[in-house]
Amino acid sequence: MTLGAGLAARTVLAIGAMLGGAPAAFGALAADVLLPGLFVDMVLLTICYVPLRLAGLEGSGFRLQRGRYFASL
Repeated sequence: MTLGAGLAARTVLAIGAMLGGAPAAFGALAADVLLPGLFVDMVLLTICYVPLRLAGLEGSGFRLQRGRYFASL
């Protein structure tokens, strides 16, 4: 999910650059931006995730309590 978000963000930024006048070379986009970015995301996630798991720390979800807008008034 995180890798997909990074890929989507890079794609949106690249499309914005193309609309701003950058050449629309999709092969160069994939080879120079998307694939290296995906690799960097995987490396950073591994560097952060593996030591935390080895230390015994696990992520935990949280829940937001539902409330009404005027409940605090």
